Amino acid sequence: IDMSREHAISVEGSIVELMANHRCRVRMPNGHFIVAHLASQLRLAFVKIGIGDRVKVTMSPFDLSKGTIVEQLAS
Repeated sequence: IDMSREHAISVEGSIVELMANHRCRVRMPNGHFIVAHLASQLRLAFVKIGIGDRVKVTMSPFDLSKGTIVEQLAS
């Protein structure tokens, strides 16, 4: 059963560190940090993100330490 899309958690956060392979560390509103990677849609559109940018991250309810950046929000 594919539960990834229907139970995904969407949260807004801000970029605090850029890492290799399109990954970055994101600070959540509750103060926690997660490692997130850029969604392929953003990579194909050549979206550039930097430290301090606000982003929307989706996470699986099974592993809340990793996520996918699906949208860059206006600052």
